[in-house]
Amino acid sequence: MQIEVLGSYGNKDKEKYSTCFKIDDSIIIDAGNIINEVKNLEKIKHIFLTHPHFDHIVDIPFLIDLIYSKIRNPINIYGNKETIESLKNFIFNDKTWPEFQNINLINSYKKTIKFVEIEANKPIIVHNNEILPFTVDHTVTTFGYLINQKYLISGDTALCENLIKTINNFKPQHLILECSFPNRMKNLAEISKHMTPQDIFKLINKLNYKPKIYIYHIKPLFKNEIEKELKNLNVTILDDNMIINEDRIIKRKNIKEILFEMIKDLYSENNPINILEKIITYARKITNADGGTIYLKTEDDQYLKFKIIQNDTLNIKEKENTIWPKIPLYVNGKENKKMVASLCALTGRIIHIEDVYNDREFDFEGTKKFDKKNNYLSKSMLVIPLRGHNKDIIGVLQLINKKYDDKIIAFDQNDEKIVELLASIAAISLTKDKLIKDFEKLFTSFIKTIGIAIDKKSKYTSKHVQRVAKLSIMIANAIEKEKIKTYPKDELKMIEIAGWLHDIGKIAIPEQIMDKAAKLEKTIDRIEIIKYKFELLKKEYYIQLLEKKLSKKEYEKLIKKADNDFEFLKEINKGCEWMDDEKLNRLKEIAKIKIDNENLLNKDELKNLSIRKGTLTDEERKIIQSHAEIGLNMLQNLHFPKKYKKLPDIAANHHEKLNGKGYPRGLSAKDLSLEERILAIADIFEALSAADRPYKESNKLSEIFKILYNMAKNNEIDKEIIKIIIKNKIYLDFAKKELKPEQIDEIPKEILKYFLN
Repeated sequence: MQIEVLGSYGNKDKEKYSTCFKIDDSIIIDAGNIINEVKNLEKIKHIFLTHPHFDHIVDIPFLIDLIYSKIRNPINIYGNKETIESLKNFIFNDKTWPEFQNINLINSYKKTIKFVEIEANKPIIVHNNEILPFTVDHTVTTFGYLINQKYLISGDTALCENLIKTINNFKPQHLILECSFPNRMKNLAEISKHMTPQDIFKLINKLNYKPKIYIYHIKPLFKNEIEKELKNLNVTILDDNMIINEDRIIKRKNIKEILFEMIKDLYSENNPINILEKIITYARKITNADGGTIYLKTEDDQYLKFKIIQNDTLNIKEKENTIWPKIPLYVNGKENKKMVASLCALTGRIIHIEDVYNDREFDFEGTKKFDKKNNYLSKSMLVIPLRGHNKDIIGVLQLINKKYDDKIIAFDQNDEKIVELLASIAAISLTKDKLIKDFEKLFTSFIKTIGIAIDKKSKYTSKHVQRVAKLSIMIANAIEKEKIKTYPKDELKMIEIAGWLHDIGKIAIPEQIMDKAAKLEKTIDRIEIIKYKFELLKKEYYIQLLEKKLSKKEYEKLIKKADNDFEFLKEINKGCEWMDDEKLNRLKEIAKIKIDNENLLNKDELKNLSIRKGTLTDEERKIIQSHAEIGLNMLQNLHFPKKYKKLPDIAANHHEKLNGKGYPRGLSAKDLSLEERILAIADIFEALSAADRPYKESNKLSEIFKILYNMAKNNEIDKEIIKIIIKNKIYLDFAKKELKPEQIDEIPKEILKYFLN
């Protein structure tokens, strides 16, 4: 059992409370501070009073008022005759406070409170607790209380024979003695019948055994003075919120302070392993454990793996990559219930071991071998499961060897409650981290799937977004290496994801435009239709030859011209070379050739073949370019995490130019971040180097850098980024992995000079 000190002082101020002890959830001795400290007030059923002075009864009226509507049975108030009469006459008298002893509970014939007059030396049994009142010497009739013959509370008293006699007769292990005034106020103490440190000294000398002694009822004004005078007496000064246990005293205020310190400490920590390390450290600090371990289940749920190990005596402090062997959860296909950690992980049972060497339930051979090897003695253990958000067990927290007064003692119920709370925090931290990582994996894989789907949409850009993402990260890492900017892990991830998503708008672009490999291509390449027209034209010439309308020489000349014209159309249909005016005029002349009184080329065929550069008409080019704006709108409508808030702009601005002549928004240098510039260059470099584009041949590195040189001179792209690409040989690393060997050549010196100077 234990006694909770709810109030320990002989008066109250802003921070200190008057006398009040809690024996269990239902029993209180003296009522100086019930309301502030008891969580479930309605559980209180029995209040024992030492005497009727106000500091000992102050909370009773308020308690009754607060719990009246919640209780179904009376509150029993115990005291000597004078105490009970004082309560009836001066408190519950319908003048100071209602006569609750005469007021029924709601919907009940039972009264709200029941006064129980008790006599000295006649024990009362309440919930298996024996409470023995005995008389002491105070200004009014006062009882002290002996609880289960283990704990003695003196009540307010002067040093008296009956107090000493009761102590020596019953020999309780714990004496809780009042001491109200310092020695210099001896006369006041005698008049008011209280004790001083000198009286405590005299009492100790009259004892026939050595109990543990605790001091309470100190007047707050004299606390420091009394503490100094008691310093050499080997006594413990009680404070509010302490717990007197059978083997030690727990300072609950210290625990609160430690927990508050821990919460602040954990709040600033993001690394889950560091969080676990701190939790085991605080758990040991609160419980005074010599060692502690956190195990986590392996992915296959077959083992417990050591994650954190600490032991002060052996000077062990390890985390993450420990060399300790895993603990099997199953042996020969059966649950391993012979080891405490594995049983805890399998069943969720909280396990207390008082003495490892006297335990018969578990197999501690490994522990004993460890002890022998390291000259250590494992004794007490507390083993608590770590439960995830679905209440599934994800690991185990184990403490070893609780220390008190240089002895190893067993862990108690308070330790269990506190460590269970810490285990919950540890599990929440791990679960949160795992959920975040799982979400991050899902998010990344989903993004990559979209990127791959975009690439697959076109047979000619099979790995474009993948290569852009890869090249963007290579450039960002080089920028960090040059100490221009530091990129945290999340920012690098954002750049990579932006690379994967930069062409997301192409989902809305028709495939026949995306894959337009020739000027005449729609669902098919219409050059074949043109070829058929030329065949018809040549048949018409042949008929004219047969009809003698053409001579053989004229016929052969026309056939040769038709073949040449078709080859010309076939060549310009590819869109590989610039369409100059001479070629354009020739095209127009060919278009006018008549077949069955119609032009050889219809308006749409002539329009497409007239494209000066590439294979796209102005309308088609605008449709292709719209992918950037479509992508921007799509990405802006997605709710990205805060750490990725810049992602839509980075992804969508890859066609913007520093001179403001890009698209979709015509942004300029002042609007474009470093990350947006990186992705723009990665996109251009990949497009120029790709060997799978339908409208052009593969460029060599020298040709790529000539184009980049012109773009930099025209203030379209960031010259400094190209400088970093060259200086760190990123272009070469990328080329060796992604380009054909014949594409890799030397960059012209004048271009190198331009970028590197």
